[in-house]
Amino acid sequence: MTAINKINPETMEDYIYLSCYRKAITIEQMCSDLNIPYHLFVTNISEVVDRELLEKIMDYLNDDSLFLLNLPLTSNKNKPLEITPSHILSPDEFKHTLFESNSERYTQFSRSVNHYARQNNIKTKILSTMDLVNIVKSFTDIIAEPFDINGTIEYRLYKRGYDKPIYYMLTSENIQYYLDDIQYALGAENSSIWRKATAVTRNLTILASLNKFPQYNPAPSYYVLASNGIFNRKTKEFYPENSTEYTELTRKYHFIANASFNYLTEPKNLEIIESYEKVIEHISGGNKKLRDKLEQQLCSAIEGCNHDGLVFITSSSRINLKVFSQVIQFLAGELLWDYANIYETKKDSDLNYINYNSKLLIAQITKDQTKLSPKAIEKCKQIFHGGSIITSKQKGYKTYFKLRIPWIQLLQNPKDLKTLKHDTRDIKSVTINLSNKDIDYNFANKFINKIYYLTTPTSTEFADEIASYLLNKTNLPSN
Repeated sequence: MTAINKINPETMEDYIYLSCYRKAITIEQMCSDLNIPYHLFVTNISEVVDRELLEKIMDYLNDDSLFLLNLPLTSNKNKPLEITPSHILSPDEFKHTLFESNSERYTQFSRSVNHYARQNNIKTKILSTMDLVNIVKSFTDIIAEPFDINGTIEYRLYKRGYDKPIYYMLTSENIQYYLDDIQYALGAENSSIWRKATAVTRNLTILASLNKFPQYNPAPSYYVLASNGIFNRKTKEFYPENSTEYTELTRKYHFIANASFNYLTEPKNLEIIESYEKVIEHISGGNKKLRDKLEQQLCSAIEGCNHDGLVFITSSSRINLKVFSQVIQFLAGELLWDYANIYETKKDSDLNYINYNSKLLIAQITKDQTKLSPKAIEKCKQIFHGGSIITSKQKGYKTYFKLRIPWIQLLQNPKDLKTLKHDTRDIKSVTINLSNKDIDYNFANKFINKIYYLTTPTSTEFADEIASYLLNKTNLPSN
């Protein structure tokens, strides 16, 4: 973590934190005593302070206001608090601090939660469900996403990551690990404390229904999350992590962890782009309008945003369909796409396997799958008209599905398309016809193998190159 300069503070922000440190006063306590909005102060000090308040703060801390006022307000960077052996973060300070490692997070959590337990007279040996709920709530940056299920509002919870201002779904399994941390940190003797995860999760969901957590506020789809920052499709600008723009956007919006590539300001492997160019030129038959449509679909998968409803992509060429399918899947992310066939979608539980952070649904339709059952048609109407679905209820924990991502159906036979178009006539859809002329088999095979070779759990080289290339050259869809 970046430490505050104790000898020569460089900003007003540094100096205030240092003054509190010298006086053994927490920032939270100072804000409470001076009636300053604490969350705003620690996340965006520039929105809170003025000269009058700065002088008030210095009077409170009995420190040098003239020295303070000669410093710039802030470095415009996320400046986390310095953690020293003598400094214990309050719950709010803890949950708004980014840590360099999980071990650093746990070390500070252990010290802070012990201090919290003493302050609140919590009997640490045997922890009740409500003790655990209060600890999790106090030390975790949680947001809640509402789902309207037939007029009843249900909630999915997310928690911010320890090292980035990005959110992950909070599940009962996550809670189990969290309760283990609490047990070890406090020396609790509940040998089966993790069994309380379901009850803790249920209570947190109740708190969400009482508006105890901020509501999920997604960013507009043209802000595309990369592993190393955020790309603005409107302006074609890239905001690296820790830049002023990145910091402001992650404070304003909630980004869900689904980055599938690193944005490259300059290409690193032109051979990948050249191979892609040959592929897209062939399967579009050299037709610019068709190529534009295909690349819009590729960008939709990179965004993880559904712009067109149900997308039918057709060709009599199986290999052309296969190549396109491979490209879009790996752009969405190796583990961020799911197989989904509309004919198999007849009941809510049929969508249970789809991950909350998936960026693409795709499937090849064969001839005997084209006729949709009445149940499948009704379910498709619900899904593509914006309905929310409870897909499962396990151990008191519910999972939800609402279509936000591209859903692509690949098929070869024009007659099959006619049947499906008839069954889904009340659903917004787009049809894109690839070239029917087979791409060279050996070239295609070599290209697909290259994608697999360049995509591993530790490498996204293919997606890095092609996603960066496409985001720069492809305009936002007109709708």
